[in-house]
Parts: sequence; structure tokens; C-alpha cells
Amino acid sequence: MPDTSTTPPNGNEGPVSGDTGQASAEARRREALIDRMGRFDHSFFVRMIVGFLLLTLVVAALEIGLRYTAVLWDFHRVEQDRPELAARDLAEDIRSIMLNEGGPVASRTVYPILERNFRRAGLRIAVEPSEDTRTAIERIYGFTPEGIPADWPEGTFNEGTLEVRAESACLRCHVDSEVGDPLGTVLVRDYLDHRLDDWWDELRLTATVNLAKAGAHTVILFLLLRVLMAPLLSLRSAVARLGKGTSGLRIRAEVASADEFGELAHDLNSFLDRITGLMDELRRTTGRTVSLNTRLTHLTRDAREQLERVEAAVTEALPENEEEWQARGAEGARLTRVMQELHQLRHHVQGIESLEERLDDAADDGQRLLSRLLADPPSDPDDQPPDPDSAV
Repeated sequence: MPDTSTTPPNGNEGPVSGDTGQASAEARRREALIDRMGRFDHSFFVRMIVGFLLLTLVVAALEIGLRYTAVLWDFHRVEQDRPELAARDLAEDIRSIMLNEGGPVASRTVYPILERNFRRAGLRIAVEPSEDTRTAIERIYGFTPEGIPADWPEGTFNEGTLEVRAESACLRCHVDSEVGDPLGTVLVRDYLDHRLDDWWDELRLTATVNLAKAGAHTVILFLLLRVLMAPLLSLRSAVARLGKGTSGLRIRAEVASADEFGELAHDLNSFLDRITGLMDELRRTTGRTVSLNTRLTHLTRDAREQLERVEAAVTEALPENEEEWQARGAEGARLTRVMQELHQLRHHVQGIESLEERLDDAADDGQRLLSRLLADPPSDPDDQPPDPDSAV
């Protein structure tokens, strides 16, 4: 059957080229990751603290946003009728003042107090006397009542308004009025800016407290991580010394806790024990191989010496001239074949000797490698385990 497979024009197979490019990208990614290892900003310890601080800031920002939303919700929805209730209270206070003897005169002293008290509560008030009230007060007390003039700032507000109407007791002064006639108007405004000012003052206090708490929590987290990460840093030290390849496989991680870090150190030690056992067995096997190779060398040397003696004897037995070849006939032919077999046997012996040399070199290399792997850790200061504090 004809070959129906296709090959790209450039002669390279597409899947193989794609796999090669993917492998190169993966290799570059690993190299970049290795380059970042050991940097302070990539430490798990630092990233844990930075993450905690960022989480604290996010929680604080959410708390601020929720508190601000609650202020707006209370102003527009929950306490929208607060000015109306305050207007009723203010009207009742004015009624109590006016029903006393000399109430209109006393109001000039009491009104500033009322205005100050309501402003402390976050409310602005105004009292506007009616024209009949002004006329009656001027006629009886000789002055024009001003009430509480309106002094409204700019901004968003909720407002409550209530008219103060005449009662039977009020007709002693308001002689031109009847029961139920308006004597004045009470206005109360609740401004959003005042609530936001209170929210901002509370926010500054809360931010100061939260900042102090975040600092205290960071210090506590730092000390806690130092204690909890000590086994991990010890394990990292052991793995780093193993990675250098100069301290052999005799290094063991310290099992300093009974948690997951301690289990990991124990598992690493068990793995190293297994590897060390396999290396010891390999060393013994290599030693037996070297011993057998030495014995084979002696046997080969003895075989070569015997071969040389046989070749010398056959060479002496061979005819020296044509007349002897003819005289000895079949015997000379047999000696010639024996000599050829001896030459071929010499060639095999030389091959065995060459193989012995290569096997001996390989055994020596294996012995040196095993000695390096199983050597005791050197006393070089560079190979000593790093201080956990410095590792952090």
C-alpha cells in the first residue's frame, strides 16, 4: 500500500516540534522559579505577614464602608421622622415656658439654652412667632419677640415643622386670638453633615485602635510563626545540605515536634535510611564485582601465559621448509589448523582483557561515587546548617 502519511514542508514533525516548545517553556518557567527562590520577598514567612496585613486592611475598609452605609441608611430610612419628634418636644418646652408668669421675658434667656442643647444633639432649630404674638408681646411687655432666628447651613437635611396653637390659658396675653389660632411655628432640621462629622470622628478613633491592634497582632503572628516554623526551617536546612551533594546521605532531619512537620521529617529520614541501605547493598555488590573481576584477571593472565607456551611449542613443531612439509603431510596441516585456532583464541583473550580493564574502571568509579554518597558530613563551615533566624 502507498504511504499516505504527510510530513510538514520544513521536514519537521508538527507534534514533536510542539512538544519541544512546550518543554522549553516549562524549563524556562522552572529556571525563573529557581531564580526567585531564597529571595526575602518570596519567603513564606514574609508572605504570611504581608497577607495578614492586607487582610486586616481589607476588613478595616469593609468595616468603614459598612459603617458609612449604615449612617446613610439611618438618616434616610430609620430616623427620617426624628425632626418631627424633636419639633414636638420643642413645642412642649415652649408651651411650658409661656404658661409660667413672665414666660415671654424668660424665653429670651431660655431660648439660647434650648438652641445650644439641640445643636449638641445634632439638630438645628428655629422658632418663628406669629404676627398676633408679636403684637400682643409688644403691647404687654414692651419688646418685639424674635423667637429663635433661622440660621440654616447648606447641606442635606430632614425637617420637622409644627405650629404652636393657642390654648385657653394663652388668651390672657393673646387677647386678639382665639383658641386654636397659630401663635408661632417650630422648625427642626437634622443635617447629614453632622452625622458624617460624628462618623469621621468615630472613624479616626477606630482607625487608631485598629492600627494598634494590627501592629500587636502582627508582632504576635511573627513570634508565633518563629516558634511554629522552627521544625520546617530545620527540615529545610537538612534538605539544603542534601541538595549541595557534598555531605553525603548520612544527614538526618531533626524530629522536633509531633505535628505534620515532625511527620515530614520522620518520613524524610525513613526515605534516606532506605536509600542508604540500598547504597550499602550496592557497595557490597560492587565489592563482590571487583573481587570477581580480580579473580578473572588472574585466570586470564594464566590462560594467556599457557597460550603463549602452547603457541611456542606448536611453532617449534611446525616444518621449517618445503621438504619437511611434504614429508610430514597431514601432520603439518593439523599443526597449521592448531596454530590458526591458537591465534583466534589469543584474539578472544585480548578482548576479555580489554573488557576487564573497562569493568575495573567502572567499578572504581562506582566505589568513588558510593564513598561520596555515604561519606560522613564534612566539618566545612559552609556545610553547617543555617541558623533558623537567618533563614527567616
